[in-house]
Amino acid sequence: MAFPLRLSARPIVLTIVLLVTALPVRADEWPVTRGPSHEPAPYRYDAASWKQVPKAFLEDASACILYSGTTYLVEPDGTIETITHEFTRLNGRKGIDKLGEYHNIAYSPAYQKLTLNVARVLKGNGQVVEIEPKHVQLRDQSTDYQVYDADKQLVISFPNLEVGDIYEVKWTVRGKNPEHFGQFFTRYTFGDDRYPVARDELRVRLPKNRPLKFASVNGKLQTLVKDEGKDRFYDWQAINQPALPLDESLPSKEELRLQLACSTFASWKRWASGKRSCGPIAGSVPPRSARS
Repeated sequence: MAFPLRLSARPIVLTIVLLVTALPVRADEWPVTRGPSHEPAPYRYDAASWKQVPKAFLEDASACILYSGTTYLVEPDGTIETITHEFTRLNGRKGIDKLGEYHNIAYSPAYQKLTLNVARVLKGNGQVVEIEPKHVQLRDQSTDYQVYDADKQLVISFPNLEVGDIYEVKWTVRGKNPEHFGQFFTRYTFGDDRYPVARDELRVRLPKNRPLKFASVNGKLQTLVKDEGKDRFYDWQAINQPALPLDESLPSKEELRLQLACSTFASWKRWASGKRSCGPIAGSVPPRSARS
């Protein structure tokens, strides 16, 4: 009687083996490439920086962004490498509930490659907890399946967060949009709608022989320019930007957000026509409230 039992169990075992081997990604595999970033003079975290942050940013807000920076490396053929770097402190349980999952990373796989440079948590006791592959998920950016969208979103789930923890995220997107004819143009928003930002920085590096037109919107920004070899570096910073007010009687957020528009087009008229014909602004960074 034992022989038929062993015979009937073989298909079950075979089915389990096939299901296990058919899994697309193992738990120890990253869904995207990992590697270092290539921006010049990368931002270095210093715990002493918190001493310069306004007290209200740490006590009155559920979270505070110590640093948010975006660097565009524009190559002669129009290939753009975009590096984004953020440090966010979770001041309370509400901040943990809202920001425990990170949704700001998106790219177009048709012409871009995503590299996750850094994803980790800096604990209050000095411990550094690196994010593991099981905490990362690659999915379609659009959840409206009635509209086709090939863009992908990388979601990071930070485990076991506590009040006072700081998470650091850094990623690189590299590619050349075939519809932008080698031009670079963007509209960058400084600050955050919901959380205060101690330091927000935009940097652009491009060949020295390529002119860059730029203008600030809803405020003034100091422009730092530096030449190095064949390249020219531009740098803009906004310090201690509070969250936008919630009063409904105030002007629209578009009239309150401090922004910088820049372009390699020969004129603003051509920039505007390029923006209309190409759809969303190339390499643009939407307000963080729209990305979170």
